[in-house]
Amino acid sequence: NVRMGLTLKAKALINNALKRYLSFFVFGVIMIVAIFLLRRADTFIFLKLMRLVSQRLPQALLRLSPFLLTSFLFFSNIILQTFLVLAIPVIVIKKKSLLKGLGEGIILGFRNFLSIFTLIFLPFLIYFPITLLKTGATQLMEKTFPEISLLLAGAGIILTVFIECFITVCAANFVLDKEVQ
Repeated sequence: NVRMGLTLKAKALINNALKRYLSFFVFGVIMIVAIFLLRRADTFIFLKLMRLVSQRLPQALLRLSPFLLTSFLFFSNIILQTFLVLAIPVIVIKKKSLLKGLGEGIILGFRNFLSIFTLIFLPFLIYFPITLLKTGATQLMEKTFPEISLLLAGAGIILTVFIECFITVCAANFVLDKEVQ
């Protein structure tokens, strides 16, 4: 509203958001299902690859497979978000329906893949060490103290909230900039 020169009235902003709430909810369900399916597919593919190369890899490298799987899932999740992150800003800013907003967000993701991927990848680099530490939480608890898993979970939640908010604001700004051009 600020960029478009409209007034900021809390009641109008809330009413606008409530009208789109069902779309947001359905989009959230779509994201959860997509991430779940991606995780299943990634795990299946990764396990097949590990079986193929496990005979040629030293045993020490096989112990790293949980960390490699976590990294694989992390990067594939970022690629998935590259195509879906613009849907919410398109729905809100351009006042599109869920399917049109989702379609336009995916098209924008394809057209601007490198920009959107970088927009998501760089903030999530802050979260990546927490993800790796969570993967090795059992070994970490044995070497330090058991409460480390609680600290990692808390840090992960806090970082996720800030990173997701940052990415959403950047995606909205990206959509607004594309609309002006």
